[in-house]
Amino acid sequence: MYVEVRMTEGHEVLRQWEKGKSIRSISRQTGMARRTVKRYIKAAQEFGLKQGEGESQITQEMVDHVFSQIRVGRHEAQKGEKWAYCEGHKEILQGWLGQGIGVKKMVTLLHRHTGVEVPYSTLLRYLKQELGYKKSKDKATVRVADSEPGEYLEVDFGYLGKLTDKDTGKSRKVWALVFTAGYSRHMYVWLTYRQRVQDVIEGMEHAHQFFGGVFKVLLPDNMKTVVQKADRKNPRLNQVFLEYSQARGFSIDPARVRSPKDKPKVERSVQYVQGSFFAGEEFPSLADAQDRVEQWLLNEAGLRDHGTTHRQPLRVFEEEEKTVLLPWDGKYYDVPEFKDVLVHRDQHITINRAYYSVPIEHVGHRVHARVDSSQVKIYYHGQLVTTHPRVEKGKFSTNRTHYPEHKRIYACRDIKALQKQADETGVNIGRFVSKLAGQPEKWRMMKLIYHVLRLLDIYDAKAVDKACLALLEIGLFDPYRLENILKAGIDEQALLAMSKAPDKTTKKEQKPLDTYARPISDFETHKSVGVSSGRCVGGVEHKNSTNNKHKKHKGD
Repeated sequence: MYVEVRMTEGHEVLRQWEKGKSIRSISRQTGMARRTVKRYIKAAQEFGLKQGEGESQITQEMVDHVFSQIRVGRHEAQKGEKWAYCEGHKEILQGWLGQGIGVKKMVTLLHRHTGVEVPYSTLLRYLKQELGYKKSKDKATVRVADSEPGEYLEVDFGYLGKLTDKDTGKSRKVWALVFTAGYSRHMYVWLTYRQRVQDVIEGMEHAHQFFGGVFKVLLPDNMKTVVQKADRKNPRLNQVFLEYSQARGFSIDPARVRSPKDKPKVERSVQYVQGSFFAGEEFPSLADAQDRVEQWLLNEAGLRDHGTTHRQPLRVFEEEEKTVLLPWDGKYYDVPEFKDVLVHRDQHITINRAYYSVPIEHVGHRVHARVDSSQVKIYYHGQLVTTHPRVEKGKFSTNRTHYPEHKRIYACRDIKALQKQADETGVNIGRFVSKLAGQPEKWRMMKLIYHVLRLLDIYDAKAVDKACLALLEIGLFDPYRLENILKAGIDEQALLAMSKAPDKTTKKEQKPLDTYARPISDFETHKSVGVSSGRCVGGVEHKNSTNNKHKKHKGD
């Protein structure tokens, strides 16, 4: 099993070293072994990275070079023979722990009684993971000196209460993301219904706008939106938030788990906001509450006499702290998503129901994708593989160069490329293919064009060209007829005669339109013969008996 070093983590190592941080400090912040950190820095130095010359020298090409030189992913210490040996003496070790014997002494005792020397690090890991061993803590505390102006910004979430929206009638929990400047104690409060990473970054952006700049170090609680895996020494940061900190230029120094004294200023500020602003108030909407809290921060909280400094936080901030903040560009950050996705057999990955192509060598592997509102970046083992513009769900973004050369034309339905191949093979072959390509059934015609081009693998190109000429002369564009001609081996003279033979279907003499017409008299139902009112059948006149009866009745 191994822990993969992501692109953002490798970039963070180089960024912190360029700022002058020590190997030990970088190792503690990123959770990497110092030996691993040194390897990353060495590879970057070979590419040209130098301390103190700015972050602009850390390019994507440099990061790609570093990852290509170093085996991506670091293996955790494996549970080998010595671990199994500790497992076999579990009861003895548990008894020694109960007696308060130290880890170093246990190493000595194991070696003395069994003759096997277990490394200190292996035994310590086993005791921590299997027996719940923890080192004793020094309970004595001292007051930590205040930070320099513009250095630290403490942040924490706090529950304020419930708010009933007058438009929707729904009652929802309101959370406050409270920011407190470590030097001046000036505050900013961002109200939200949720605690997603998008909400935290949105609050951070409004805080930068409110303060007019960016603090150098952020001291957060171990909220999941910032710290993915909490650890007293080696916390693992949320990748989205880590990349955001890189974009804004600040560092992250999380507080320890269940250690509110690590960020005492903001801990007290959360209680102050709840008791002095939110309690007893009614707000028609969250937006109204946000407007009112910002006015409260400027007109009341910022002008109060602070209980510790006995100075007004807003005045201290404007006079001593605001001018030393890092610049903020005024553009809101485009919050990305990070996804680990599988490359399917069709060389595409699926992200938010949209499809993006990946080179064929990555089929069956999992890749790491960064998705924002405008583009999708795809990485494999920390190296950038390809970039796509963001498309709507159900749409495809396909880079045709990702397909193998022999499949590219068919997969992209590129009839123009097929036409080019035909033109290069022979003039009449090109004309024949052009006739097929001009038909409306593009997909079916493409298959027929492939059939014509495959004939060139079997027969001589000149023979195919002459057969195409013969079919073009008589206006017959049938690839299968073309194949039959080539199979029959019809010679050049026969093909020439075929192409020049008169077309009987077009040269045939046309008969007049009334050739088969019948006279109108054939359709008459009654025919008059002389002056008789009877019918004439077979030349014999028949009197109309009905009319005679009527006439006789009238005579009566």
